[in-house]
Amino acid sequence: MSDDEFDEPNSAPSPAHERQWRHPAEFADAERSAHLSTPPPLSKRLTALTATVSVVASVAVLAVAIPKGISTYREEATEPTATTSPFARIKNSTIDIMTTVIGNKGPTSAISIGRGYWVVATEAIDSQSPLWISGVTNGNLPVRIVSTDSDTGISILKSDDAALTDHDPDLSTVVEPSTITDFSQHRVLDSTSAQVLVPSPSLTTREQSDDVPITTEEQIHGIALVVDSSYRAIGIVVSRGHALWMLRKSTVANLLRTALGN
Repeated sequence: MSDDEFDEPNSAPSPAHERQWRHPAEFADAERSAHLSTPPPLSKRLTALTATVSVVASVAVLAVAIPKGISTYREEATEPTATTSPFARIKNSTIDIMTTVIGNKGPTSAISIGRGYWVVATEAIDSQSPLWISGVTNGNLPVRIVSTDSDTGISILKSDDAALTDHDPDLSTVVEPSTITDFSQHRVLDSTSAQVLVPSPSLTTREQSDDVPITTEEQIHGIALVVDSSYRAIGIVVSRGHALWMLRKSTVANLLRTALGN
């Protein structure tokens, strides 16, 4: 710095291009700008490392998931693990005639009509896959579909080994659903979820049917029993076309006739 710079009459600071000296702050700004404009030397290495780790992780996940999925697909038709009915067995109670059918669509309720026959909701089973009755004496019991009624939405299943099944059920107390004036005095039993539901009349369906539409606070799993206060069966409810229908007494009689006639 020369002496002339202090002798100038103008006391204002000289611009940088007219001075021979530099303030330390000016060097700091320049270094900061250079630092920010230059990418860190490890950024490319970190990016490559991250990409490598992601690829390795993806390959590991696929190596585990694909064989597991193939194994699950192959084992779909194998016999499932035996389960028991969620309802406690009560002597002379209609709960004893309810059980669970297991198939590719998952577990669904079934009602015994005697002599190795059961009734299920058609929409709750896959007619092309194996089916088992769960909770019988010797574990799961293979069954086959012997008839399907599209009007009522029910299918009848048959076991080729009726000796392993329970005794013939008592459905003599079934009533005509149109004669029920107060559904709240009855209960709907769903064997799959162990639910006890309160039924009520339904006016939401437009389907024309002689069966009586009802509703419950929760959906049933395919088919269920309607019982009175003494747990005697007074009707059968089936899930059909996004609605619940209590079957006519004549329909239940025809089901029993199918079982008793064989």
